[in-house]
Amino acid sequence: MGVKDELLKISCRPAEFLGTAKLPSACAVVGVDSGEKHSNKERTGPWSAGTDGRARPNLNLHTGSDYACVRVSAFMARRMLQKTYNVGAPPSEVPGAKMRDLSLDDDVDVGLLDDDLSAKPLEYLTEIPPHVWDSPAFAERLPPAGCFMEGKIFLSHFADGHGDEPHTKVHPDGRYDIAGAGAHPVYEHHRCRVFAKLALAARAIESASASSASASGGGFGFDASAAQEETDETLALMGELMYQSHAAYSRLGLGSDATDTIVRACKNVGPNRGVFGAKITGGGRGGVVAVLLRSGAAGAEALELVRREVASVTGKRPRVFEGSSDGAVKFGALDVVVLPAKKAGEDYDPGCVDPDDF
Repeated sequence: MGVKDELLKISCRPAEFLGTAKLPSACAVVGVDSGEKHSNKERTGPWSAGTDGRARPNLNLHTGSDYACVRVSAFMARRMLQKTYNVGAPPSEVPGAKMRDLSLDDDVDVGLLDDDLSAKPLEYLTEIPPHVWDSPAFAERLPPAGCFMEGKIFLSHFADGHGDEPHTKVHPDGRYDIAGAGAHPVYEHHRCRVFAKLALAARAIESASASSASASGGGFGFDASAAQEETDETLALMGELMYQSHAAYSRLGLGSDATDTIVRACKNVGPNRGVFGAKITGGGRGGVVAVLLRSGAAGAEALELVRREVASVTGKRPRVFEGSSDGAVKFGALDVVVLPAKKAGEDYDPGCVDPDDF
């Protein structure tokens, strides 16, 4: 579905393709390899030491991988809210939470919702806008943020599970940060929407600037520096959203020392020298950091500064992934068929094998 030099807009409800978002020509996105593979190995203690010696909280006690723990916690939040975020729903008294029967209190404003959630069961956490999630009345529907609920307590009230079976499982002995994990898709969905709108705004600034320059012949009435300043400010706002996303992953225990080093280097270089933002990608705990920087030679120079700073900390210059291309929808796809091993004495022509037989 990819389109060269554009971002895919996908809403995970569960997988809606919403088209693409074209970035302004003033910026580019590159991937900086942390050199640390994505790790979702289980950790067994309440704290673990990072490569820099600092203690980091272990949020996945007895629950499998960090990513799986966060996913389970988010689905638990949705399941609990499905029982309370409805008109006429019976009260639920889950230990650790003051969950009341809500037919939406007066101080909970849902005016910005696409659909009236009070008229139907909650299906996705991303249907909840941040201003509703942050309201005092809404906060009473879940355990307090930072408080962990044992899986066995949740299962005693929701024997039918958390709604993500068989992909993940609520472990009776596990401890889950339900409010923290539930908040992430709410805010991340909002950040993504704002990011796309800011990219559109930056392109509009570029277009208006080009039209003004053409009409005035680049002379009187055209202020190129003002247009550049406005574009840079918009790109800096986009970068701030990326930094917020990265910080949110770290709060959930999905960060890593290696990716934090890259993001910290990006902040140190900063927007004035051409780096606007950065964030961890994928399931976290390592992998590649996406970096938003100025396009052209200025961006290349800024990226070199980032790589030098990372090398000064780690002793290695990180690899960089650059470029873009159309996706398979544009250039097609190949079907790869893995044939069974040839048995002794057997003779067949692979070109005559029907893939449907396998």
